[in-house]
Amino acid sequence: AVVSTQSTGESQQLLNQTTNKPIQHYEMATLDQLIGLAAVLVSIFVFVYYTTWVFVVPLLPRSHFLHSFFLPTPYTIYIPLALLIVGVGVIASYFVIVISKSGKKKK
Repeated sequence: AVVSTQSTGESQQLLNQTTNKPIQHYEMATLDQLIGLAAVLVSIFVFVYYTTWVFVVPLLPRSHFLHSFFLPTPYTIYIPLALLIVGVGVIASYFVIVISKSGKKKK
C-alpha cells in the first residue's frame, strides 16, 4: 500500500508502506493483472459452458446427468437475445445522452 511520496528533485516516488522503499512498476501493475486474469477466466468459463449447452447437451439423452446443470434448450436463444437487446439499449441511450449534452453546450 502507498503511504507517502518522496520528492527527489523534479520527480516524486511512491513509497511502500511496509518497507519504505520506492514501489516498482511491477508492484503497481499487479492489481490490473489480477483483474485481467479474472476477466479472462470468467470469459473462458462462460464460453465453455455456453458451447457445451448449445452443442453437446441437445445430443445427449434426457436421462444424462449433464442435463441437470443446464436450463432447457430454448433458453439458449432467449438469454443471448435478451442480453443483446439490453446491450444495444444501453449503448443507444449513452449516445442519446452524449448527443443531447453536446447539443445543449452549443446553444
